[in-house]
Amino acid sequence: MDVQGMRPVGQRILSAQAVAGARYASSREPMPPGFTGPSLRFAEFTDAYQPVRAALIERYAHALFGDPARVAEAILAIVNDPKPPRRVLLGGEYDMIMDLYRQRQEEWQAWRHLSRAAG
Repeated sequence: MDVQGMRPVGQRILSAQAVAGARYASSREPMPPGFTGPSLRFAEFTDAYQPVRAALIERYAHALFGDPARVAEAILAIVNDPKPPRRVLLGGEYDMIMDLYRQRQEEWQAWRHLSRAAG
């Protein structure tokens, strides 16, 4: 693979998307030890954002969170594969995320005339 005269040097990059932490963003439940750094701060909740917060809590109420050990196994399997993907979704929310991407693609398609006109 030669991109403008550059040769690959053997490194591979994987972007793994997990839904871990979503339940912590939608509640006051403490995050697990080591999950956050010392600089993490939470803003006070305000009434103006309550409808958005309530919608997020409802949306993710039944979210399936992955097992960190199984996520690690999956990542090791990927990096040891001779042809690993560049991106991968991990965890029980695969179907939900795929549905969201399909919805986005449909919306982008519906507005493609304006997107192209702006280019």
